[in-house]
This record gives sequence, structure tokens and C-alpha cells, in this order.
Amino acid sequence: MQTKTLLVGAFAVVFGVVSAVGAFISQRNSQGVTETVALVTAGGELPRGTLLTAEHLMLTRFPAAAVPPSAIRQVETAIGRTVKDPLAKGELLLENRLTELGVGRGLPPLIPKGMRAVSIPTSNISSGVTGFVMPNNKVDVLLTMHGQGGQQDPTGGGRTITLLQNVTVLAVDQRIEAPTEQKMDLKEMKAVTLLVTPQQAEQLDLGQNKGVLRLTLRNPLDDEITSVDEVTLTSLSGTGRPAVNQADGLDELSSPVVAPSKSKRKIQVLTMRGHEMDHSEVYGRRSTQSPPGRLVTREGE
Repeated sequence: MQTKTLLVGAFAVVFGVVSAVGAFISQRNSQGVTETVALVTAGGELPRGTLLTAEHLMLTRFPAAAVPPSAIRQVETAIGRTVKDPLAKGELLLENRLTELGVGRGLPPLIPKGMRAVSIPTSNISSGVTGFVMPNNKVDVLLTMHGQGGQQDPTGGGRTITLLQNVTVLAVDQRIEAPTEQKMDLKEMKAVTLLVTPQQAEQLDLGQNKGVLRLTLRNPLDDEITSVDEVTLTSLSGTGRPAVNQADGLDELSSPVVAPSKSKRKIQVLTMRGHEMDHSEVYGRRSTQSPPGRLVTREGE
């Protein structure tokens, strides 16, 4: 009886092991073997502008089928390059997220070839949203210029144009990374640096010397360039006439126009030639003392 019990228990153990192995093999065959490859990732938080060293990097295995074409596979390939955009710990390093080797650190490596970085002193920028402008934001640049006013100035004394659109902010003061509170202290700000083309750099230089610049924030996903008409004081007044320069001491937008019919009076003239009478009308200056009437003349008078 005891021997029979032992045999039943042994058979149960064997069947259990066989079933477990079979289930494991079946599951592995159904899922297949996932191939992985080692890729370079960030070993910690890497702010924008960081010059990469070996201490900043680590290797992490990823499924081979999901590897992006621009992924960096060797640590040596990333060392000495600068981070263009902030990287989180464990984030995959891609070629387009790093600068070329040998361009250095800080702001210059963040300037693409063919572009320029132009710094505008905050004294040349009207307040507006300046305190909320952060590095890597997109902005438009408005330019306001003041004229002479008077009848000879078609703008009425001032005009505002959209000078540039969809411009990237490279840095605010000496910061190339946005502060955690997402707002800059205006008292500490000295300049805003914009990423522009050489032609736009000339426009900014002339604009800040001849007028007042203002930055307007854009939605990060809005990159549309639109046609914007300039605004003048004349167009704001809605009269279609140049606004009057207040320095000239004029209080009205235009001088009153006097209708000719009110400035002159009509006079009927009767000319007598014997028994014949000739009738005609002439205009003369209005007199506040003489009522309208007729002027009768005789031939020879």
C-alpha cells in the first residue's frame, strides 16, 4: 500500500514538471525571442547647452525593431558634443539632438549654420510680455516708429509694423534654459537673444536704433507666417486724414470747410433800356446788414 502511494506521488511530480516545461516552451514559441541592442542614453538630467562627457552617458538596451535610425550606439560618438535640447534621465540620444563635434559649449553651438544670434538690450524692448519670454520660445517682433505728425505726415505721427515672425528665443540675459518658475525677473534682465537670418539681423539693428521694439509670444505649435498690414495713427483715428500734431497747438483733426453757398449771396440785376427790361443774376459777398433783394439799374448808369 505504501509503495503504491509513493508511485502515484512520483508520477504526479513528473507530470507537473512536464506540463510546466511544455507551457514555457509553448509561450516562448508563440512570442518569439526579442532581440535587443545597446544604445546611448542620458545618465541624468542634461540641460540645454551641456558639453557631454563619459559621466553624462550610459548604455541601455532597446528592442532592435524599435531603434530610430538617428540613435547613437557608441558613447565615444557623443562625447565632446553639446546638447541642443534638454534631456531627461534615461532618454535616448539622437543625432539631431546634439551639435557637431568640436563646436564647443554654451550658446554658439546652438546657432545653426547660416543663422545669427542677435541680442537686444531690454532698454530697447517695450515691457509687454518680456517677463514671460523664455529661452526656446517663439515670438514675433513689432516695431513702432514715431513721425513728425501734421498735414505732411500720412501716418498721423506714428506707425507700427510686424518686423519679424516666428523667431526663436535663444537666450534671455545669460540663461539658455528656462527657470523652474517659468518667469524672468525684469530687474535682472539685460538682454534677449534671438535666432535670425543675416538679413533679419540688419532689420533688428536698424529697428532698435530708429524705434521701439516689442515681443509678442506665439503658441509653440503655431509656425504660420501671415500677412499683416501696418497700423498708423491715421488708420486708428478712422478719419482717413492725417492726425494733427499736438505740438503744433491744434485741437481739431482738420480745419472746418465753409460751403461756398454760405459765404456769398445771390443778387438779381434788372437793367432798363427804355421800355425794355433785362434780367440777370450775380454773386456778391454776404452782408449781415443788407437783406436779399434786387439791384435795378438803368442803361447809362
